[in-house]
Amino acid sequence: MDFVFPDSNISFIEHVQPMFEVKCGIESGCHSPGNTNIRFTYSKLISRIGVINHSLPNGELLVNLAIHQKNPELAPLYLILLEGYPESDDRMPPFNRVPLNDNQLNGIRQWIKEGAPE
Repeated sequence: MDFVFPDSNISFIEHVQPMFEVKCGIESGCHSPGNTNIRFTYSKLISRIGVINHSLPNGELLVNLAIHQKNPELAPLYLILLEGYPESDDRMPPFNRVPLNDNQLNGIRQWIKEGAPE
């Protein structure tokens, strides 16, 4: 399934969540409902609050860190999706998976700039 984002007025429910659910959960299996051995579980993937908040390995919760005050260039959620992001366990999707296309990356970027609306 291909996901196409509009240029503006991007919402989590209409655009971001369906893409994450399919590309990161269902298609890849990485963040699927049955995989509980990961920090970013399926329940977080399909929840706006789960996506915009970031939990550290020690359990500390960093609220709104993923969207970083409407600045995608400082937002971990956006940065980990870029192909140039350093190879690490945090790069999404991992290097052995198909990355998001330019429209999808721009859609996530714009969604963050718009304040990550529901």
